[in-house]
Amino acid sequence: MTALTAGTRQAGGRRRLLPESLTAMGWVTWRQHRTTLIWLGGLLLALGAGMLVAGIELHRIYAAEIRHDCFGSAAWSTACRPLQTPFTIGWAQGYWPHLVLVMQAVPVIVGVFLGAPLLAREYTAGTARFTWTQAIGRTRWAAATLGLLGAAVAAAGGLLGLIAQWSVQPITVQTIRETDRWEPGFFDNTALTAATAALLAFAVGVLAGALIRRVVAAMAVTAAATITVADLAFSRLHYWLVAQGAPLVRDLAFGAAPNVGDLSGSTLTIHETAGPGVPGPAGSWLDQGWYTGANGQRLSDSAMDRLSNRLPADPALLNRLHDAFWVAYQPGYRYWVFQVITGGGTLLAALLLGAAAIALIRYRRT
Repeated sequence: MTALTAGTRQAGGRRRLLPESLTAMGWVTWRQHRTTLIWLGGLLLALGAGMLVAGIELHRIYAAEIRHDCFGSAAWSTACRPLQTPFTIGWAQGYWPHLVLVMQAVPVIVGVFLGAPLLAREYTAGTARFTWTQAIGRTRWAAATLGLLGAAVAAAGGLLGLIAQWSVQPITVQTIRETDRWEPGFFDNTALTAATAALLAFAVGVLAGALIRRVVAAMAVTAAATITVADLAFSRLHYWLVAQGAPLVRDLAFGAAPNVGDLSGSTLTIHETAGPGVPGPAGSWLDQGWYTGANGQRLSDSAMDRLSNRLPADPALLNRLHDAFWVAYQPGYRYWVFQVITGGGTLLAALLLGAAAIALIRYRRT
């Protein structure tokens, strides 16, 4: 009696397979992959617990800062100094970059250790023939298994993203711009984007295992693919997305503060959210800036060099020259539009890869 037929029962003279129900198929999936699911779940649980502990402590300190008015006249009082230390030179400064690294590693771990071996191990061990000769059929078995595990992976990734965003909030509101919600490390690790990133890595691993049929080789390919996708999303696709169709605003305030952002030729890379000390439309993401002359034309690199050297000593120079500073930005409300675009695109890619793996299982001879 096999694993899939052991759960049959008599019903009006006809035998009905329990795996046809979601509960029964979930039990079979758990029995098949319980070892991997237990240690992987334990690892993700430990990561989430660490974020939760750090977040509770950061929120406690931040609440104490508010009580002691550490953002007002008493900022450097005896009571405030030890409270601000973690955010200025203490452990909180090291927490957020490590948090980003951990969140980037989660999809890789899921894809390599859960997705890649899922089918590759069946082929390597020769159990694929046995598994797919059950009454449920190979297509339904693959769809149910991938669906159940994929849902679990997405739920775990989304929960970690939610905890990560919550834990870093006290750092975001009072420290350097790298913790801004628009920055790639945090934009790509919300509940939505973290869930879909984990699901995509899982789908990449599953397809690699179905194509290669060797566990170690599939794991290596999955690691390379997921790291490459993460790098592209972090360093290129994110800024390509948020910079598209950016409205322009003339903002002379930046002319008096040319040190805002990083100047490369005639282009100033800003990458900050407008707010106190950062002029621009409230809550908007400021992408890039540049200067134009009295004729409205963009200044050349050489003209920009001359202007930037003179501005610090003479902030009123722009008005006398009739020059202006222009900013390309995204309104704050578009943040969630881009979140949906990113998450939706990632989800679509994961579904397509999963469908390709199922089609491969269905039509290729074992």
